[in-house]
Amino acid sequence: MVAQAPYDFRRALPWLAFITALFFINFLTRVIFSPLMLSIESELGIHHGHAGRLYLAFSIGYAASLFASGFISTRIRHRTIITISALGVGAAFIAVAFTRTYLELALGLCAFGVTSGLYLPSGVAALTSLVREKDYGKAFSVHELAPNFSLFIAPLLAVLLLDSMDWREVLLLLGSASIAGGVLFHFRGHGGDVTGRPPDLALIRSIVRARQFWGLLLLFCMAVGASFAPYSVMPLYLVDERGLSESWANELLAISRIAGPAGAVLAGWISDRIGPKPTITLSLAACSAATFSLGAAEGGFLVAAVILQAFFSVMYFPAGFSLLSQVFPSDIRSMAISCLIPVAILTGNGLIPSLLGWAGHHGEFDMGFICQGVLMLASLAVIPLLRERLNTV
Repeated sequence: MVAQAPYDFRRALPWLAFITALFFINFLTRVIFSPLMLSIESELGIHHGHAGRLYLAFSIGYAASLFASGFISTRIRHRTIITISALGVGAAFIAVAFTRTYLELALGLCAFGVTSGLYLPSGVAALTSLVREKDYGKAFSVHELAPNFSLFIAPLLAVLLLDSMDWREVLLLLGSASIAGGVLFHFRGHGGDVTGRPPDLALIRSIVRARQFWGLLLLFCMAVGASFAPYSVMPLYLVDERGLSESWANELLAISRIAGPAGAVLAGWISDRIGPKPTITLSLAACSAATFSLGAAEGGFLVAAVILQAFFSVMYFPAGFSLLSQVFPSDIRSMAISCLIPVAILTGNGLIPSLLGWAGHHGEFDMGFICQGVLMLASLAVIPLLRERLNTV
């Protein structure tokens, strides 16, 4: 099928918004477990270490699906894969709502991860098929509104809905919304009407041998960990180690994400003007300091650290995806994402929350945040090694 011609940003905006809405539902289903985890722990009788391993179970399925999507997209259009992912997420979420044991929940979350992970490479491919390269920064800043609004909405939903329903009914509601979104996109969506380049071992070897790949991999691991890991355990930390009530902890979690969409838009604007690498340096340095402060600050300074960490953690992604799109040509971009993002998700969305949960089980959430901040700062050393164009693929 002939690829669609890229549009100017304003003409493409309605279709970008449609794709972003699907990403919003996809991401909301992933982050809703953080404000629900206290209820899940109480009902199933599990501790913080078990809760952290649930994120790891999800991430294993998500990472495997992300990698496989690079092969799937060579035979199925990106647009169709987006629809399949939305429908699969809805079905998996409904199934998770009926689990009764910790093992069933872990297996259900792994299956949910498989369906959720299909979206991102095809979503990025659909996004970049709609706009010109010079507008990538703005397009990705729109796309990144989805996770930022999701991170804000999730704790508010928990506060509002848990007064009238249990956590299982919340999952049923979100699963139904994902199915509805998938059906609507199938009939009314636009973008991604192409397949990816067929992968081969030589192509994969060429991608993973490039120093740009390893530099981007480290940065994405740190960025995903910064955005998701503190968020995933924050209610547990604030309630158990800092003495906040559950409702105030979830409200603070929501408040901390109010400025997130503005941060994503600002980062896209800055990236288009000064370039993605300086934007990445500024965002990760600021986020490193804020993450360190989560463990070191108290009282009002802790509240400020929670808010600032959330704001800076989202600023990496428009610039990160813009740099990734510049480094990898369009016909191999989905394969590059399928090689890079699974490891980043497994690390930042699974391993780091699991380690923070382990630290929290031993009463050391604060030291976990301090160590994470130090590692993020150290990762900035790879930025001078990155070139913006990959000539080896």
